Amino acid sequence: MNRIRIHVLPTNRGRITPVPRSQEPLSCAFTHRPCSQPRLEGQEFCIKHILEDKNAPFKQCSYISTKNG
Repeated sequence: MNRIRIHVLPTNRGRITPVPRSQEPLSCAFTHRPCSQPRLEGQEFCIKHILEDKNAPFKQCSYISTKNG
């Protein structure tokens, strides 16, 4: 006995519905050279340049390693 298989397509005929994209994050505000990294939430700079922002709630650590001085 041979069986016939019938494939039923969904109503959108296999097309993927486009998902609305969220707004692209703004780029870092570092001025010495272009930086395309996204800004930290609520800040002007990316994680690499956040210490350049004097108003950011972060500061440079004072730890000095004995291996790299």
